[in-house]
Formats: sequence, C-alpha cells, structure tokens
Amino acid sequence: YIPPAETIESVNFTTGSMDAEEGMAAGVAITVITKSGTNSFHGSAFEFFNNEKLNASPFYFGRAATPKLPIERQTFGGTLGGPIRRNQLFFFGSYEGYISRQELAAFFTVPNAAIRSGDFSNALNAHGTLQRIYDPLSGDLTTGQGRVQFENNRIPPTRMNSLSARVQQLYPLPNVEGTGAGGFTNNYQTTRQAYTDRHNYDAKVNWNRTSSHQVWGKYSQMNAVVDDLFNFPLGSSD
Repeated sequence: YIPPAETIESVNFTTGSMDAEEGMAAGVAITVITKSGTNSFHGSAFEFFNNEKLNASPFYFGRAATPKLPIERQTFGGTLGGPIRRNQLFFFGSYEGYISRQELAAFFTVPNAAIRSGDFSNALNAHGTLQRIYDPLSGDLTTGQGRVQFENNRIPPTRMNSLSARVQQLYPLPNVEGTGAGGFTNNYQTTRQAYTDRHNYDAKVNWNRTSSHQVWGKYSQMNAVVDDLFNFPLGSSD
C-alpha cells in the first residue's frame, strides 16, 4: 500500500544524528505525515486520462513497423477534511482509483518450417558460420572425437523423435522477419493484454483532548486486481 499523493502533507528526511523518536534506523529515516482535518472544510478532486490517441507513434520496434496499440489509463479521486467538533475533533478522508487497460507487443523466438523438418542448412552462428549438426550416435561418446556431420546439415526424417515433432506442432510459425544470424531470433510477434483496477481508501480522525495531548487514528485499504494475460496461440501461425 502506498498513500495517494493527495493525502501527503509533508515528507521529512533525517540523516546523521537522529532523535530518539527516529532511532533504530541506519543512514536515513524517512517520515511521511498525512493530512488531517482542520476547523475549515477543505477538499480536492483530480483526474488523469491517457489513451493511444494522445500518444506518439513508436519510432522503432524491431524490424517490423508497429502501430499504436490500444491503451487507456485513468487516475482519479478526491479528498475531503473538516471539523466534527470545532477545535477538538476533526476528520479527513480520501479516495484514489487507478484503471489501466493496455495491449503490449511481445516478441518470441520460434522454429521455422525448415528447422521443424530437420533442415539446419541455413542455421548460422552469430558470426555467420554454419551451425554444424552432428549425428549423436557417431564418434567416441567419451571424447567426442570422430563425430560425423549429418549430410547437408539435415537430420533425416527417420531420426526425428515423434514426441518432439508433436511438441513442435504446438508452436506457431514465424509471422515477422526475425533478427540475428539467419533471422531466427524474435521472429514471432503477438500482443498481450494487461489490466489493473486499484482503489485506495483512507480515513483519519484527530482528537485534540488538550493542548498537549492529541490522539489520532487512521484506516487505509487498497483493493487491487491485476491481470496480465499471456497470449501465445499454440498451433497458430498468425
């Protein structure tokens, strides 16, 4: 829980030698004082709104042009404080809501059709050389010497494991041009939805029993629902 900005009266940073009330702290002590009611009624209201129509287009996002994705954010609320009994009893309350609806572009690396079929003839290392695929049943299993590379750097269909082939079918095919050697990195683009609903409530009561004896109590509550959906359409190519 973080107190809304409209409820903060002052923030104090104390370093070095600290008073007894700020003991048991090393380096720095931060004191946050929230607002209280007074003999006069005071309040505030605020609203912040943002969506994709108010934002600039992305300048660069990988190799593919990316349009502005839907987004809507709102921060709104208000405060109210005043006397219950003048000079003795006061109240202060606040509410802040935060609503966010956003779609985000996400990139993943998936095998293309050639690699799925065992064809690594275009699989390159970062410096542009071919990634050699060797027969794991050849050569000395202890030293790794005498290994034989698959012909044309292609794994024969008869050597493909049926279970791995079924797992590969769950992955979508590339839908954008990838980066890196061979264009295999970040070659699949999708969107994910992120939703946030947060509501903060604060209530504070101050009682001035005497000029030297004050009592106060505060209640704060935050209700938040955060849903960040991960969209990866298994078995789809778009």
